[in-house]
Amino acid sequence: DGLVEVGQTVMVTLTFTPKSVSDFTGELMIQYHGTDMTSYVSLQGTAENVEVFLSAPSVNLEPAYISLSSQKTVKVCNKSEIPVRFDWRAFHTPEEEEEERSRLLLELEQ
Repeated sequence: DGLVEVGQTVMVTLTFTPKSVSDFTGELMIQYHGTDMTSYVSLQGTAENVEVFLSAPSVNLEPAYISLSSQKTVKVCNKSEIPVRFDWRAFHTPEEEEEERSRLLLELEQ
């Protein structure tokens, strides 16, 4: 949602984050405040596979004492022609992560 005042210009950033390899289409809808007028801008995007991989399929960390740490290095290798954003997660899906967070909160409340 936003409002562009008379005589003003606003930059809009659209983020495309596909979850599967495919072609995607959509529309950006612009409604004119105080009228029944609406404009549409066609949006198109393509998600492709890229050659990105980890240097090891799994990592076994050595045991560590409390307040000390053990570490190993894993490389994220990008052999594609485009930058790839990544992050580390303990769970496969956001739903699994939220379930575990809720479970831990319940434990703390007891």
